[in-house]
Amino acid sequence: MDKSAKSFEGRRSTLKKKASELADRCKVEVCVICFGPNGDLEVWPEKPTKAQSIIEKYKEASKKGNKCKRKEKLNLSDVLESKIKSLEKQLREEETNWDFSDNGTGGLSLWDEELDKLTENSLKSLSDCLEAKIRMIELIKGKQTMPSNDFSMF
Repeated sequence: MDKSAKSFEGRRSTLKKKASELADRCKVEVCVICFGPNGDLEVWPEKPTKAQSIIEKYKEASKKGNKCKRKEKLNLSDVLESKIKSLEKQLREEETNWDFSDNGTGGLSLWDEELDKLTENSLKSLSDCLEAKIRMIELIKGKQTMPSNDFSMF
């Protein structure tokens, strides 16, 4: 027995074992058909009536085009195009959930509801802190010189 025939024998028995396990564990009908290296036909299940029954079911389903219909081959551009369309749809759905109430911001609400819970003193402190940060940013950008007596931001 040559090397390829020996390899085929081992793989054939493994294939039949896996087909049997698939049929038993998943309660499905499985049929394996292959030609050996010397052209011998191998069929599992070995009971001809059972194999023929599965083959006939396959032929009928193929004619009707249901369940056994082959999937279309896709190339990478088809997959990417589909993904882009899916993401665009998701973006449109997200945009419909935006709050466009006009609070002087050009239509997009930027108000955080948590700010409503702060006291007047806390809001004043927050405002002072934000103004100091704005001055620091402007200083870094070179738009404003820092007053010599303003050390409130440090």
